[in-house]
Amino acid sequence: MCKFTFTVLLLAVICALLGTSHAQSNCPMACPHIMDPVCGTADGRDYRYFANGCRMRAYNECERGSERELHEVDLSNCDEPGWDSVCLVAFVCCDKYVNKFDSIFGCKQANAINNYNHPADFIPTEHFENVGSGVNSTFFRLGIFGKSDAVIRFSKVAMPYNKDTLHEIVIGAGMNRHTEVRRQIRNTVVLHRNHVLKKIPTPQMLSELEPFVLTVEFVQGGLVRLTRDGETEPFLEFSDPSAEISFNYIGFSNWLSKIIYFFDCPVYNFDVRMDSLRV
Repeated sequence: MCKFTFTVLLLAVICALLGTSHAQSNCPMACPHIMDPVCGTADGRDYRYFANGCRMRAYNECERGSERELHEVDLSNCDEPGWDSVCLVAFVCCDKYVNKFDSIFGCKQANAINNYNHPADFIPTEHFENVGSGVNSTFFRLGIFGKSDAVIRFSKVAMPYNKDTLHEIVIGAGMNRHTEVRRQIRNTVVLHRNHVLKKIPTPQMLSELEPFVLTVEFVQGGLVRLTRDGETEPFLEFSDPSAEISFNYIGFSNWLSKIIYFFDCPVYNFDVRMDSLRV
């Protein structure tokens, strides 16, 4: 069991004070409490530790003032810890008390509390304030909080109930055992037909203790990638050669349990370098 000492508590306070300097300067960046240390340098002579890549980006964008921008180098160059590595001491000790909901800071919220066939509200993605763009792709972040069967639908129209084709992703399907992608045609709000495009095992992906946050990336040509926050490789890729996958509108539904969704999340609020997203 982690035993808190006055020294560790003092370091945690110092870390918090140092870590909020960019917030006090009205910087919009919010970084998660993830221990994935990186090393940065501006000149190849002086090096500085950071708790994660997001913290280094926050320093570059909000804290460095007139100093030169840091770029990431091999972690072995930082053999003399700076303040951010001291902050890691507090993170190590206090990890069990880290607020896991920091990852959805700045997101909007939608609740799915009815059932699978209840008419979902489809939200126009063109109104999203947080959308990332690659050379040939568009991506945004979503969060899911619930027990199982989170149903995310993508549609070309706002009311896809007149023999319209849409696509839905069910994360935590089958009592939180797998993820399933479907092409769906809805003749009415209730009457529909599903065609399964892909199904992969994702045991216990959803949790009632913390949100599951992911990036959904739409690549020109029809490929869709889903990548979990903190990871660089997608856990799911799919396409539909028989129908266009449109993300003009997004809707949220549920099956047996209530689900809270978080959408239009800041695309910089996660510990994956923007340039690591494959485009």
